[in-house]
Amino acid sequence: MSSSCRTGRLLHGGNILASMSYPGMPESTPSVKNWLDVLDKLEALHPLIVLPNHGDVRDAALIPSQRAVLRDLQRRSLELKAEGATAEAAGGTLTAEFDAKYPDWKNLGGIPAIVQRFYEDSSLRRDEKRQRLPRPDARAAQ
Repeated sequence: MSSSCRTGRLLHGGNILASMSYPGMPESTPSVKNWLDVLDKLEALHPLIVLPNHGDVRDAALIPSQRAVLRDLQRRSLELKAEGATAEAAGGTLTAEFDAKYPDWKNLGGIPAIVQRFYEDSSLRRDEKRQRLPRPDARAAQ
């Protein structure tokens, strides 16, 4: 849970924000899309000071920087999924790739779980789209 003090524009990001650290996303995390949506909402509060759950006090730039790294991880996860990689294989590949790309970021061990959530999110969206497709009229088939 996050809180914001409008007068001082101080934001405590709770478990959503960590300073230069991949968030922990256990199986109970319902959706990375929701996580990214929350980051958008936190940024819209226009905080001056951000108190992340882990790491140093930062300014509001923490929010878009964390979102950018997660979006990059999302993009690469979906590319690997489209190439046929399993979530487990993609998690290993991206842990090494992001260690090189973002060497100052901590909690690399969280990457495989995040990749798993991205895989699940993309499968859920595909299933939802299938369910919304109009069914052919049975009369037209006769």
